[in-house]
Amino acid sequence: MLSSDVKIFDAGSRVANRMALYGSIVDELLIVVAGVGVPQEITLAPNVRAVTAGGTNRFSSFLNMQRTLRALTKEKAYDIVSAQDPFFIGVLGYGIAKARHIPFQVQLHTDCFSLGFLTESPRRVIEALLAIFILGRATCIRVVSERVLKSVRKVTKVPVTVLPIHTEYTSDVGPTRSNIGSLKFLSVSRLTSEKRVHLIIDAVALTPDAELTIVGDGPLKKSLEFRVKRLGLGERVRFVGWQDPAQYYESADVFVQASRFEGYGVSLIEAGLSGLAIITTDVGIVGEVFEDKKEALVVSGTSSAIAVAMKRLIEDKEIRMRLGAQALESARHHSMSMEEYLLCYQRALSRCSI
Repeated sequence: MLSSDVKIFDAGSRVANRMALYGSIVDELLIVVAGVGVPQEITLAPNVRAVTAGGTNRFSSFLNMQRTLRALTKEKAYDIVSAQDPFFIGVLGYGIAKARHIPFQVQLHTDCFSLGFLTESPRRVIEALLAIFILGRATCIRVVSERVLKSVRKVTKVPVTVLPIHTEYTSDVGPTRSNIGSLKFLSVSRLTSEKRVHLIIDAVALTPDAELTIVGDGPLKKSLEFRVKRLGLGERVRFVGWQDPAQYYESADVFVQASRFEGYGVSLIEAGLSGLAIITTDVGIVGEVFEDKKEALVVSGTSSAIAVAMKRLIEDKEIRMRLGAQALESARHHSMSMEEYLLCYQRALSRCSI
């Protein structure tokens, strides 16, 4: 498996534990990670090992990863190469799969052919072009939603499995919240440009009876904090950093996201499992799991549209509770146990070995 997620080396983290579980469906799993920093190696299970050659920057880490892959796959024969994205990681995966004459699986977690993705930056256009090249050369593909499947079908006809991201969060809270004082809105997100958290902050400025908690971290944190200060929202918007969001789902009334694009939307499922009413843009599993006015209020990507939805849920408790109850039902129906998930994951891999 080829990955760029350095959290794999955080022993006990969700990512590390998930990789260890993947070992239960294969004889041996070697994870090669692209990452800036010092070389690392960790054993996650008796048959699961993760390594990274490190590097001083992204370019050097890419070259180091390539050399590591060549060396490790020369020492031992592997049955499948699985790349966690169809971009630069995918290029490495395709190269080593072709050189060793073994099947090549590509996993696609984002909607890289959507307008939102393509218009975010020139880099995204390059990534989309790489994806067209790599996906067309895959033996099989795993995507995380029907939305991504439709995008992939525009560029290739190779076998595709739809397997959602497994969500470990569970809650027994349900839609039982009361409306005491200002309504509590929640955002759980990386603080990056595609998440557009600034739109949610601006919407709070337009909605006097709204309070917002932002769970997450990222490169835009300082600019977003400055925005809150400039708008005079210091008492109504708080940043709590990146941590387990469970307690915040349980104390919130409404979940809100404004993403430009998503492949899936783990936080949407977590919000649904918490019985929260949801305000969201039309991304990821919206339309597949959560439908407009049934389980969520689907809005355009403007602060004014988000504010209108916020005011509606503040003013109408009945709609808020109904949306939360239906979101809970849909999220539960969509979710699967880890045992079921691992079985589906194994089947997805087997489509490459046929």
